[in-house]
Amino acid sequence: MFVKKYNQNKRVKKYHFCLLVNKQATNYNERAIKKLIKSILNNGHHFTVLEPNSAFSLYDQAQSAAGLKRHRGVVLSQVKKWGNITALIACGGDGTFNLVARAGFKSNLPVAVLPMGKFNNICQSVYKTVDPDKIIKKILARKHQIITINAGEIADQMFFSSVGLGFIPKLQEILEEKKQPRFGFGWSQFGTKAATIKLSKKTILKVDSFKFETSPKMINVNLLPYSCGIPISNASLLDDGMCEIIFDVNVNTKKFGNYLSQIIKRKFVYGSDFRMYRGKSICIEPVEGYNLYLDGEIIEVPSDMIEITVLEKALKIFA
Repeated sequence: MFVKKYNQNKRVKKYHFCLLVNKQATNYNERAIKKLIKSILNNGHHFTVLEPNSAFSLYDQAQSAAGLKRHRGVVLSQVKKWGNITALIACGGDGTFNLVARAGFKSNLPVAVLPMGKFNNICQSVYKTVDPDKIIKKILARKHQIITINAGEIADQMFFSSVGLGFIPKLQEILEEKKQPRFGFGWSQFGTKAATIKLSKKTILKVDSFKFETSPKMINVNLLPYSCGIPISNASLLDDGMCEIIFDVNVNTKKFGNYLSQIIKRKFVYGSDFRMYRGKSICIEPVEGYNLYLDGEIIEVPSDMIEITVLEKALKIFA
């Protein structure tokens, strides 16, 4: 793992942070943003705040902040005043982070996330907490770390946490309308309900050079442990250049309920009913007509076959 440390014996690097704020995030937190700004100033750094009003605008402004597009507006004036932006902070959920991280990945700038989404999968995977105060301390610590995490690509779309078909998109749909259960029994009920969806009777999976057929209700590909706020992939490592593909083999809906309950309790071990393989390249077909879960967002599958690749280059992130 690439880790860059800054210690007290060396001159501390000064950053020009760009905060890309999603004010439509499920758990938008103005207090946390103000505290982040105060901490940035107290530590002698500079900042620029952008508040785009759409996903398209967010990505466009992230690219401008990262120097991938011509500087303009607020970014231009702040760059003239404080110099180029040297780090990006996504203030929102997983979808916000995904768009900001794409710009950071392409420009080789380090990124961070101030969690304001419903599930905050990337934040839970990297920081092991969703407490804004603790995360602000990590980002702005004098001896902070910059590590690298895996990045993946599917149909020209980048992702940094997970993509999924079947069970996970359906579970997210259920959770969007309900509060997350506190106990295993509630999760079991949601798991049983989400498992009513079924993919093609014959789905062809290819993991690197290993090809086989199955009839799953769930296919999930994870770079990081969390999907839908659930630690579904306990084998995921941050920057090993590999992904985990998780799928079921002819499992009934009741077993899905138990599976989800045990996952929440961190007691589940993958075996014959629910399997986990590791690889760098995944191919899945047929998938036309299904929804795809991608870093917390639900999108239409773009074709009848999808290829998923773990990229050689990794993303820099404050940790």
